[in-house]
Formats: sequence, C-alpha cells, structure tokens
Amino acid sequence: MTVQIRPFTFTRSDYAACVQLRNKLYADTPATVEVWQHNDRLRRQDRSYHFFVAEREIDLASHEIVGYVQCAKKNSQSRTVGLGMVCAPTCWQNGVAQQLLDQVKQIAAEFKAADLVQKVQESDEQKLSFFLEQGFTQVMRHPLSVLDVGRFDGGRFQNKWRQMEGAGIEVKQLPVNWQDDLTWQKLVYTLDWTLVQDVPYYDKRVQEPFERFIQNEIFHPNAFPESYFVAWDADRPVGMTCFIKRGGGIQTVSTALTGVIPAYRRRGIAFALKLASIRFARAAGIETILTHNEENNPMFHLNQRLGFTQKPAWLDLKYSL
Repeated sequence: MTVQIRPFTFTRSDYAACVQLRNKLYADTPATVEVWQHNDRLRRQDRSYHFFVAEREIDLASHEIVGYVQCAKKNSQSRTVGLGMVCAPTCWQNGVAQQLLDQVKQIAAEFKAADLVQKVQESDEQKLSFFLEQGFTQVMRHPLSVLDVGRFDGGRFQNKWRQMEGAGIEVKQLPVNWQDDLTWQKLVYTLDWTLVQDVPYYDKRVQEPFERFIQNEIFHPNAFPESYFVAWDADRPVGMTCFIKRGGGIQTVSTALTGVIPAYRRRGIAFALKLASIRFARAAGIETILTHNEENNPMFHLNQRLGFTQKPAWLDLKYSL
C-alpha cells in the first residue's frame, strides 16, 4: 500500500474525508464538517497548530485518507503538544501511524516542546498498544459515564433540593438569549475560569482571551446556551453547569462543566445543579447525557450516585521528548 503523508488542505473534500473516517470509528459521538471548520478558524490563529493526513493511493486517479493527526501546544505558556491521531485499523501496525507521529515530533522539536499528550479510549486496543509501544505512559484516567434520561428517577433526591434551599441557594436557568448580552457573557466567562481551576489537569492552565472564549464556548456550533444553570447566593454566582451538543443535535449531549466555587462546596449545590440539568434534559427531549471525569474527582462519584453508568475510560498518555 502506497501512502503519502501531506498537510491537510482545509478544503471541503479533506474535511469530509476526515470526518467520515472519524465517524466510522467513533459512531457514538459523531463529528460534523461544520464543527471542524469552526474549530479550525480559531486554531489556525495559533502558529503551533498543524494538521497532516495519510493518503492511500487507490489508483492513478483516486486516493483515500486512511489516517490523520492534529497537533498544537496546549496553550501559549505550555511546553506540551497535544495531538489527536485517528487511523484506519490496519494503519496502526503497518507504519502509517508511525509516519504521522514522526511528523508531530518534528513540529514539537521546532517549538522546543517537552512532552506530547494523546487521548486514547482504553477499549481501543490497537491504538492504545501503538502508543504504549512508542513509550507513552498514562498520566490521567477519565471514565466515560452515561445517563439514560428516560429512566432517571429524580424523586429520591428531593432532600438535596431541600438542603440547598435551606441554605438560601437558588439554581436558575440563565435568561433567554443571554448569550447576546455582554454582561451575561462576562459573568459566564469569569465563573467558568474560577470553576475550571480545580478540574484535574496534567498541565498549567491559562485563561483564554474573552473574545476567543465567546467563539469557543458560547457561539460554537455545539454550544447549548439554553442548558446553562447557575447557582446563586443572593446576587452572587457560586456554581454552574451546562451541556454541549453532540453531532449537531440534542438526542445525546455531553456535560461541558459542573462546578461550585470552593467556599460553597459540600452543601449539595453541585448535586442540585446536576438535578436541574437532568430535569431540563428530560423536558427538552434529550435521551442520553455523557460526561467525563477524572477518576479521583468527587464529581465522578456524584455522577455514580445519580445513576450514571460507567463505560470504557479515556486515558491521557504522555510522551517525554
């Protein structure tokens, strides 16, 4: 099999071919060309961002993309390059994945990176074996948790509402069209940054500029502004939860973030936020909620108490250069 490694062209045909390959392998969380194009309009502003494809020659007139890799520094101050590699099953052991990884290592060397990080689902045996054989080691584990909304019984958690209300905390959905109001945008931006500080991570966090946050989070094609709920102590926001769409629809959604500021933890507020989001999901016709949490994060255990079932975890694998 003749395979050429070349830069991604950012054309409709390249997007369609890569999305088709990805969705064939990860059909439960489909991607769309629209989302990829939106993401790249932002990522291409970062000069560390690169995208390569592995293209197999079928005949003199036609080719097929059998693998790809995207890579970039995790943030402006990081020395870690994150990569996302996807390959057809036959390409993990025939040298194609190795060629893609070699391209990433060249880019990483140009930016004097110290580490590479790749996410792999532990059930993806071929992919996991490839990276472990290359010398990558696990640094974090994030179980995938799934909730069947239709089977959720919220009645058994009414005491959590009473506990929160007794403490004077209210959980409210953000106003209609809040995403078009600068005041609400800045509130979400500030609260999100406060909450994400305590989400387990393997690298230093750097707050992205406000304008980029708006495009990444609020006006992203997968954004779900109606799903934002904030916990309030009088006029002070103390916690938040929200969903993102999957595959362009709302049949399946993912929890983007649920968190409570440190001074208000252990009061049942996170539990109440989750309950509010599940009630919203049921009313909106959402069937399935997905969430990822680092296995030692208290939020993982809270989700289990709510009835989320555990699926194969995603692993963060690191390679030291």
